[in-house]
Amino acid sequence: CPVNQSGYFTSEGGKYAGLSVWDASEKVVKDLQNKQLLVKQSEILHTYPHCWRCGSKLIYLASVQWFLKVDRIKERMIEENKSVKWWPEWAGSNRFGDWLANAQDWCISRSKVWGTPLNVWKCESCDNKRVLGSMQELEDAIEKPPVKRLHRPWIDMYVFKCNSCGGMMKRVPFVLDTWLDSGVAFYASVDALRNSELFQKLFPYDFITEAIDQTRGWFYTLLFTSTILMGKAPFKSVLNQGHVLDEFGKKMSKSRGNVVWAMDAFQRYGVDPLRIYLVKKAEPWSTINFVPSEIDETVEDLNILWNVFLFTLTYQELDRYDPAKHNLENYLNYLRLEDKWILSRVNDVVSKVTALLEEMEIHRAVREILSFVVDDLSRTYLRSVRRIVWTDAETPEKYAAYACLNYVLKRTFVLLAPIAPHLAEYLYQRIKSPADKESIHFEKWPSMDTRFYDQTLLSRMNVARDVLTTVLAARQRGGRKLRSPVSRIILIPKTLEAYESLKTFETFLKESTNTETIVITEPGSQFEEANWVVEAELSQAGPLLGKQLPHLLNYLKNSDGNQLRQELETKNGLTVAFPDGEKFLPKSLFKVKRVIPERYSQGENVHAEVYVDLAVSEELEAISAAKELIRRIQVMRKEQNLNLLEKIECVVQTEDETFKHFCAMKRKFIESETRAELKFLGLNEVFPDGYVVKSWDIDGVAVKIGLRRTANNTYNIPD
Repeated sequence: CPVNQSGYFTSEGGKYAGLSVWDASEKVVKDLQNKQLLVKQSEILHTYPHCWRCGSKLIYLASVQWFLKVDRIKERMIEENKSVKWWPEWAGSNRFGDWLANAQDWCISRSKVWGTPLNVWKCESCDNKRVLGSMQELEDAIEKPPVKRLHRPWIDMYVFKCNSCGGMMKRVPFVLDTWLDSGVAFYASVDALRNSELFQKLFPYDFITEAIDQTRGWFYTLLFTSTILMGKAPFKSVLNQGHVLDEFGKKMSKSRGNVVWAMDAFQRYGVDPLRIYLVKKAEPWSTINFVPSEIDETVEDLNILWNVFLFTLTYQELDRYDPAKHNLENYLNYLRLEDKWILSRVNDVVSKVTALLEEMEIHRAVREILSFVVDDLSRTYLRSVRRIVWTDAETPEKYAAYACLNYVLKRTFVLLAPIAPHLAEYLYQRIKSPADKESIHFEKWPSMDTRFYDQTLLSRMNVARDVLTTVLAARQRGGRKLRSPVSRIILIPKTLEAYESLKTFETFLKESTNTETIVITEPGSQFEEANWVVEAELSQAGPLLGKQLPHLLNYLKNSDGNQLRQELETKNGLTVAFPDGEKFLPKSLFKVKRVIPERYSQGENVHAEVYVDLAVSEELEAISAAKELIRRIQVMRKEQNLNLLEKIECVVQTEDETFKHFCAMKRKFIESETRAELKFLGLNEVFPDGYVVKSWDIDGVAVKIGLRRTANNTYNIPD
């Protein structure tokens, strides 16, 4: 090559000798012009290699290097790749497969100082080459004290005589490609030469993972070296992972100033929320944008899990629940329907998460766990169990609920442990029994517990919850908040399956919809309180009746729509008296409309029609007012760091006598829900000392509420 290592032409460059390749370019162009050999001269915009340290432009320089030939093993590598499970599949068959099909000889030498020295010695006289395979071979060759340092420059000092001509053999001045080091990781990681039995037991390895660009890097060099050494692929399955970009989809770079450093992210967001966020956002092989604000959603989900755990621990400690004594098997006969459902659901989640992880759908597995925690465990089951654990009585149903919570939480923590190891460990340590493992990470991965799995129950609950969602939407359209009870909800199932599902969870639906009464009709029934209106099809009746049409319209307006509808159905038409006599008008001249009374808010889904009775009674108004007051008291308890189980004194002051009357009607209910002694204060009276007072606007009613701890409060708050 006529260019040296510094990018200057050597004497072989003729008239350009001593010039840099950049300075020589202009002279070459001029010489071509002078000789009338220049066809075209122009500039193009393109990427160009630069030194990553100093930014200098680079050129490719031809030099003598060492290679591993690929043609002898290429077909074997292609065949071995077919036995590997790739995620995603196209990464192995297309991306990696194409790379193998077009693989070139591998240059394993590098002209650098740092790295594993190329262990080849070459005779200065006869060009004889010798490869030394161990320190012992090197020591025997140099006939000197044991070799201690195998890196440059020390290893270059070891020279010895040539076996062929007696000349001096020196090591070639190269180090190995670092990819050759990592390419034998399958062999070196277990020190296979000294631990051959262990190596044979582990090889080939079950699973490896790296970024998707390693199809041209580590994945390839592993397969290459393993095929040479062992004749087969060193791994059974490969997961390709995408890269993380900044929130605008740009590659992170120090020069751009958009790098998010891992340690900074750990400090700011927490290790486990960050792990969960990165895993759940997309499939592992997709490139994702790192959006810090999205981590808040993950933190909210984990806070919900924390609150479920804290709720469970608080009440269990209050009732001195002993998981060893009150285990689930002892309370199977006391399980409520909701208990059986949550046990089935957690085992359903175990089965789904396991299947998803086995197929590397890690993002979907994490979403399944969090959805279970938020929607099933917290929003559904915990609401159904609050009333049971709130009572002071130590009933078997209460301990059955505690046992269910323990069972469900432990299984949930184990599922979460690989993704959020720190949080899962902490929660597990707080709830585990003496018989459990020392650490959650010593637990076996859970499998489906068929004792507690009921697919029919799960299906029926899904129907019930779909209908519940429709009811809540109907309530909202009718302007009735969930805290405000309604007198009646009517459910009309569309199928026998829906009917059985709703009847199974009738109590659950009644409590969840906050209604005094719930009515579930036979499948396909009509809403009995609907009214019917019969109208004329003007496009049909007009041409037929002419000037007599107004008489028909007046008749329909003043008649009972329900009777008219019945006559249409039974007689296939209506007999109407006109001034010139009766006429029979066929059914095709009319259209029938159903009218729902204004007191009902209606909804419908694939399973049922729902009707929410919005009529209000004094009893319902009282309950509604009580629940509004209860919510404000609970907010103040939290603001004052009062534990939910502490006894308190509460004083209420308002000029609205109606609101005061309603709350007085439900005094015992309010006191039970808030663990308070409730008193009402006159408008001219002053709050006693020691009360923390806050003013509220409750649906337009001005209310002042004062709270303080009771003097004889002996409750001990759990740590």
